[in-house]
Amino acid sequence: MAVFPYTQVPGKLKQFLAKIREIGVPPKVTVQSLKTLGFKSSNDATLIPVLKFIGFLDQSGTPTTKWSQYRGAKARAVLGAAIQEGYSALYDIYPDAHKRSQEELEDVFSTSSSAGKAVIQKTVTTFRALAGEADFVEAESSLETLGQ
Repeated sequence: MAVFPYTQVPGKLKQFLAKIREIGVPPKVTVQSLKTLGFKSSNDATLIPVLKFIGFLDQSGTPTTKWSQYRGAKARAVLGAAIQEGYSALYDIYPDAHKRSQEELEDVFSTSSSAGKAVIQKTVTTFRALAGEADFVEAESSLETLGQ
């Protein structure tokens, strides 16, 4: 089963996603580039693994096509599709994972981790922060169009 990432600063996901739509496409997203964009806390670096997990960044930190697509008119649908793809192990269990309760999500995330309750809760909070910015209805039709 997948190891699900979490950020120490889930409240900043919304801010960072908004920033993606405002700035150009950087050659790479690093801790230093986060600082340049105003994300100066050492905990802000935990945003990067989450962006990699949903496919907005490749493993080297280079923005992907999804990052660029997110800058367009269908941003929320692009994010929804990226979440469903990145969290596919969760969506295999709950096709409507973004509608599930805290407890149900904690149950799934805890089976993929040996971490304690605090980390599991942060994992759920990270997922919910992402999902709160996404459109899953449009994402589903986008995935169907792509033949996935």
